[in-house]
Amino acid sequence: MAAPSPSTQTLQLEAIHLPPQPGFWPPAPGWWLTAALLLVLSGLATRQWWRWRRQRRERARIEATLQRLARELREDPQHAVIDINVFLRKMALTHFPDADVASLTGDDWLAFLDRSGETTDFTHGPGRVLAEGPYRARLPAPFDGDALLEAVRRWTQRVTATEARR
Repeated sequence: MAAPSPSTQTLQLEAIHLPPQPGFWPPAPGWWLTAALLLVLSGLATRQWWRWRRQRRERARIEATLQRLARELREDPQHAVIDINVFLRKMALTHFPDADVASLTGDDWLAFLDRSGETTDFTHGPGRVLAEGPYRARLPAPFDGDALLEAVRRWTQRVTATEARR
């Protein structure tokens, strides 16, 4: 028997079956890494946003308090000096360890304010009145309320800026 010639031979081929398309699930490892990275970044962004918002609210409260103290300095300077001292103590207790602040009085308190605010406005400037002013019947004669309030404003800005960098 002779082999059939190639031109007369017909091949009986089956239909081509392609493999199924890959499914949506489970995603490839690269997508898992991308999702994890996006989750971490969104968490960090949310944390930063909350920190920024908290600092903004704190600055607004500080500014409102300073404006109230400015009005009080014009109306009743003796009482305003007491309130400024209380305000500074509360700010210090909020931003520094209690052990460093709670027991300070007089010149030690003023030295702490100068050290933490990187200034000399309290030991050698208008803030000197905070050491004895609240305990006297009258404030010292060369009392400059505006300079005192500006020293307090600079101290609060320095302390809150230092806190924001942490």
